[in-house]
Formats: sequence, structure tokens, C-alpha cells
Amino acid sequence: MNLTEECKKEIKEYLIKNGWECRLPLFENDELSRGYFLHSKKSIRNKLKDRFNYKNGVWGWSYKSFDKCLLEYIGPILRNHNIIKFTICHGFTYTSTTWKYNDITRN
Repeated sequence: MNLTEECKKEIKEYLIKNGWECRLPLFENDELSRGYFLHSKKSIRNKLKDRFNYKNGVWGWSYKSFDKCLLEYIGPILRNHNIIKFTICHGFTYTSTTWKYNDITRN
């Protein structure tokens, strides 16, 4: 995937601008961190963990749905940088050309 620093910076600025600021790192190498979102103030305020039934480190239903929501959210940036493959923590890689929820597939 090899995200450019420019792309990573744009994603981080977009998230902060929209209230997703968190003290945890957003990226570890080129992998997006789920924890950044789960522990952000916006996530806590909007009860994001409850919506995805995430309790004590266990996903009640598919983390894949959570990942796809994240990818669709940053999709405009991914499209702008012509990213067609993207990895979320622990090596979960997804592909898409549109970054719309129903067009995102896990490899």
C-alpha cells in the first residue's frame, strides 16, 4: 500500500477537523489503528463501541463492518490519492476503487 506521508497527514487533519482527535497514534507504519477511533472522545460521546457491540476487546459482530465504515468515511481522501488497497491494524487488508461501503472487500 505504501501511503505517502502527505496522504496520512491529510487523513489525520480530516479526522481532527471532524472531531475524531485521540491521543493514540492513528497509524502504525501504514496500518490504520481501530483503537484511535474506539478511544476518541467522539467515539465515547456517540457510544460507538455500543453500536458495534464491542466489549472488553471482543467484537459482538463483525469488525469488518466497523472497518468498512471507517474506510468509507475516509474514502474521499483515498480516492483523491488513488489508493485501491488499504490495511487496518493487524494486517486486515481491504480493496476498493470507490471506497463506498458495498464496494469494499477484505482480502
